Amino acid sequence: MIVVENGITSIRLQKCLEGRHEGVIINWGCGFPVDFKNVVVLNERITDDKWEQAKLFSASEIPHPPTFLGKVVLLPSVIKHRFERKRKIIYQKIYIGEEFISQEYMKKEKEYRVHIIGNKAVIISEKIPFRDSSFWNLESCHFQDISEYPEELIEIAKKSVNALNYNFGAVDIIQSDGNLYVLEVNSAPGLNAHHRAIYARELLEMVE
Repeated sequence: MIVVENGITSIRLQKCLEGRHEGVIINWGCGFPVDFKNVVVLNERITDDKWEQAKLFSASEIPHPPTFLGKVVLLPSVIKHRFERKRKIIYQKIYIGEEFISQEYMKKEKEYRVHIIGNKAVIISEKIPFRDSSFWNLESCHFQDISEYPEELIEIAKKSVNALNYNFGAVDIIQSDGNLYVLEVNSAPGLNAHHRAIYARELLEMVE
């Protein structure tokens, strides 16, 4: 297998897969079509556009925060760059430009990340904050694998990956007022050594 993308996670995953299934390409977070002849490509076409993901979630009736392109409609809202991790909370209705989306701000009770490979949940984690924070980012939180979670969590995650026509993905889902909402599907999630071993095993199993 060959992993296409320059990044520390993809490089380390590549080492786990070296010498196995040379006719398989893994598209690890490349936001453009990967076109190779006579090979199998996993996640052949992905989108890192949060607006496109939101439209596909709506079309598949997947619960997600109300999302608007280029303007703030609901208050308070979270503004996000369509292609990057930049975000902030805003309390006034303004035009923000079509490189940005706004989503209704939902106070998180919990946040989960569900890793789906081949329509199977292989890792279920909960994001645990180190301190009180409006944004649960990598600097203020860590992921902890869990075995107990809402019954519908896995089905929502599977449906989200299928809506984007991915072979694998890590689905970020929040719980707010007792309901689950999909934030996005990551096509190149960060992985620790244990999770890389799981990905390597499951990706190999999917193509064998």
